[in-house]
Amino acid sequence: MPLFLFSVISLPNYNSFIQYLTILILFLAFFMICDLVSRGTVRIFVDSTGFKVVWTRQFLFSKYPNIDLGWDRIIDFNHFEDRGLERFKLTLTNNQQYVFYKYTLLPPNDDFAKFMEEFPTLINQTNEELNLEINEGQSEYLSNSFQWALVI
Repeated sequence: MPLFLFSVISLPNYNSFIQYLTILILFLAFFMICDLVSRGTVRIFVDSTGFKVVWTRQFLFSKYPNIDLGWDRIIDFNHFEDRGLERFKLTLTNNQQYVFYKYTLLPPNDDFAKFMEEFPTLINQTNEELNLEINEGQSEYLSNSFQWALVI
C-alpha cells in the first residue's frame, strides 16, 4: 500500500471564523508570493532607430539581456487579448519571435494600453519615413489551421 504524505494545517480549536480567516490569510500570502516571483517588468523605448526593451525587474534567478532591434529586422507585430493575458508579439526577419505578456487579472498600473493604441500609428509613420513594410499580423484565432480545428 503506497504511503501518501499530506500537509496538514493544525489550528487551535477556537472559533471557526478564526480558522477560516487563518486559512484565507495563508492562501493569500502564498498567492502574493507566487505573483511577485513570477513577474518581470520591462521598459519599452520606441524611436526612429528602432525598438528597445530594457529589463527593470527580471524574473527570479534569471539574467536576460536587453533587446535592441532596428526597424529593418521587424517583419510584423501582433496584439492579442485573451482571458487574463494580453500578448504583444514581434516577428523578426530570421523567423525569431519576441513575445511580451501582460497579466490582466490583477493589472499593474502601467501604460501598456496607451502603447498599444499608439504603436500602429508609429509603425505607419516609420513605414513611410524609412520605406519599410512592417505589417500588423493576424491572431491565431483567425488563421486557417485554427478554423479547421474549430470545424473538426
